[in-house]
Amino acid sequence: MPLSERPGCRELSPKHQSLSFITDDDGRVPSTRLYSKPHPSFRAGDVKSRKRKDTFDREEQRKAKLENDPWSDKTRLTPKSVFCLGCKQFIRLDRRNDYYPGLWLKHRASCLGIARAVKETNERRNKKYSKPPIDDEQAARILVEMMIRSRCFSHSDTSISA
Repeated sequence: MPLSERPGCRELSPKHQSLSFITDDDGRVPSTRLYSKPHPSFRAGDVKSRKRKDTFDREEQRKAKLENDPWSDKTRLTPKSVFCLGCKQFIRLDRRNDYYPGLWLKHRASCLGIARAVKETNERRNKKYSKPPIDDEQAARILVEMMIRSRCFSHSDTSISA
């Protein structure tokens, strides 16, 4: 059966007459499918068991991340809430999945207790590594020592050249 006689098919316009189709041995254009049938060795049960295992693994990973978070109290962690050590409040987690951290991450970004503690820690760290200020007396001693050393070097240079 020519292509133009098939239901739903039209003749090609003269502009597209030069297009060629892949044909089978009989000269027919094979029909195309939008989807392919699954392989016979494929079993539907495999997908469900794998999906459940993946979900379980992901839940365990989410729980582990929440337990290891420095701002959550792991002794008070539940599948639906986290205790914030910054503001000392329970933060409700998302209802969709257990240990889903979406609302916790949002809270952490805006928690004033966490922000205050981080700021204080940074200030202490910066203060620890900064040099202590010197008073006027210490500065005067340093200047005197520098002047004495420079005179000693200048006298030794003149005695060598003479």
